[in-house]
Amino acid sequence: APVEAAGVRAVPGSIVVLGAGGRTGRLCVEQLKALGQPVTAYGRLEADVGKETAEELAKKVQGAAAVIFACSASSKGGDAKAID
Repeated sequence: APVEAAGVRAVPGSIVVLGAGGRTGRLCVEQLKALGQPVTAYGRLEADVGKETAEELAKKVQGAAAVIFACSASSKGGDAKAID
């Protein structure tokens, strides 16, 4: 199953996982890949939901079949109000 990241657009028909670098996001990506589902995985470096505009994020998920929001403000930093 293709996995794409690095700030590019979603693989058409894939499931986008925002927060793919975290514990929950990684589990989502692993499970989707195990099912043979195309996945586009974005970690904080590729899609920082606390810093990017809604329009910027919309471009990154355009064409996806679904989006899983697994982002959180973690012990590594982050603004919980901005993330949620």
